[in-house]
Formats: sequence, structure tokens, C-alpha cells
Amino acid sequence: METKTCSNCGVVKAVELFRKRHKQCKSCVNEKQRKNYQENKEEIKEYRRKYNHENKEEIKEYKRKYYQENKEEISEYKRKYYQENKEEISEKERKYYQENKEKISEYQRKYHQENKEEINEKHRKYNQENKEEIKEYKRKYRKENKEEIKEYRRKYYQEKAKEKLFIMLIKMMSLNKKDKK
Repeated sequence: METKTCSNCGVVKAVELFRKRHKQCKSCVNEKQRKNYQENKEEIKEYRRKYNHENKEEIKEYKRKYYQENKEEISEYKRKYYQENKEEISEKERKYYQENKEKISEYQRKYHQENKEEINEKHRKYNQENKEEIKEYKRKYRKENKEEIKEYRRKYYQEKAKEKLFIMLIKMMSLNKKDKK
């Protein structure tokens, strides 16, 4: 096994723990970079902000290209990460939603208003392309939820009957008032 002595800490380490053409080991280089970042945080952030702003299109193109070339690895990583961190992710999403309910619902309402036609067109297209699946789903749902549907209809028609009775009473009362005059 090849070894090398770090010029910074003086420890003899395996060559794999050094970057190519560096005399300092990776841990010393990392420590030096961390220290430099802490000492020059604001300047570094400003430089990055300026660079990102000036090179927006190149960065965007690079990211798009990288994503296209590594699509499978990225989605596999995301899937794996999600599986390993489901509970934490769910908790963060729940917390965010609770803290931003009004903002989210306002955004959704605004988006829906501005894109009403496109949304409706997508629904129409989906329904047209999936007629049989939708029909089968509805049939299955009605079969599995027969009693609930029956109860819902019973209550619905009772309410309708009450409304009709109420309207008839109002009409009769108004007719009685006219007859008395």
C-alpha cells in the first residue's frame, strides 16, 4: 500500500486519502475550505449570487442536460431517499401545510381561475381516453358501497321532500293571506 505524508498535519496516510497532485490530505483540505468559508461567508455568497445571476441560462442548460443524462439514477436516488425518510417527509409536508394553509389555497384558487380552460380540457381528454376504466371503477364502487349509497339517497330524498313540503306550506300560507283580504 502506497503512503504519503500530509504537509499540513504531518500524518502518514494512504494515497487514496489525498487528492491528485495535492500535498495535503483530504481532511486537511476540507478543514481549510470550511474555515475559509466561515471567514468569508458573505463575500462567497455574494460572488455565487452574482455568478448565478450572470450565468442563469448556462446553469439552466447544464442542469437540464445533466438531468437528461442521469434521469434513471436521479429517480432511483429520489425513490430510495423517499422510502428511507417517509415519516420525516410527511411530517415536514404536514407542518408546512398547516403553517401555510391560506397561502396554498389562495395559490390553488388563483391557478385554477387562470387555467380553467386547460384544466377542463385535461379532464375531458382524460375522461374520453379512460371511459372504460372509469365505468368499471364506478361499477365496482357502487357494488362495494351499496349500503352507504342507499343511505345517502334516502337522506337526500328526505331532505328534498322536506323542502317541497316547506315550499308548499309557504304557498298555502300566502294564498290564505290573500283570501282573507
